[in-house]
Amino acid sequence: MADTEISHGSRPMPEFVKKGLIRVSGNLHLRANYAVLWFREDHPDFTIQTEILQHTEELAVVKASIADDLGRILATGHKSTSRRDFPAGYLEKAETGAVARALSFLGYGTEFGTLEESGMEAPMEPAAMAKRSAPPVEPEAPILATQIGAIKSLCATKGVEVPTNLEAMTQAQAAQLLTTLQKKSA
Repeated sequence: MADTEISHGSRPMPEFVKKGLIRVSGNLHLRANYAVLWFREDHPDFTIQTEILQHTEELAVVKASIADDLGRILATGHKSTSRRDFPAGYLEKAETGAVARALSFLGYGTEFGTLEESGMEAPMEPAAMAKRSAPPVEPEAPILATQIGAIKSLCATKGVEVPTNLEAMTQAQAAQLLTTLQKKSA
C-alpha cells in the first residue's frame, strides 16, 4: 500500500502503520495492534488501561481509557461481546475492541483520514459502519445480551441507574434506551 495516502489532519499515517490496513466488507480498517503501535510511537509516556465491567459465561463488557503523562483521561471506549457472537475469546475481543475505539477517538484509525488511491474506496463513516454491522432489531423479541451489556456500561459511564426492568425489555425498547443514553451528558 505504498501509494496509499492517509492523512489525519496534519499527521500522515506512518508507513509501518499502513501494513496494518486490511479490507473489511470492501472498506479499509486499521487492525487494533497497529493503532496501538502508532499511538505508542507518538506517545510512549501515555497509558492505555482496560477495565472489565462485566464478565459472565455469556458476555464480556470492557472499558478502555487513554491517559496522558499527567494521568488525565483523553478518551474512553467500550465494547461488549457475547460468547454467542465470538465463542473463541469473547473477553479478549471485547478488550481489543474497547482499546481500538478509544484510540480511534484520538485519531488512531482510518475513519478520520482521507484516502486517495485509484480503485479504492474511502472508509465508511463510523455511523454507517455501526448501522452495517449491527444485527437487525426484532422489535418485539427479548433484549439481547449485548444490549444488556451496552446499557449497563453506558449507565455506569453516564452515572445513571440501571433500569430495574432491563431484563424484561424488548430489543426495540433497548435500542431506544441505548440511543437516549448515548446522547446524555456524563
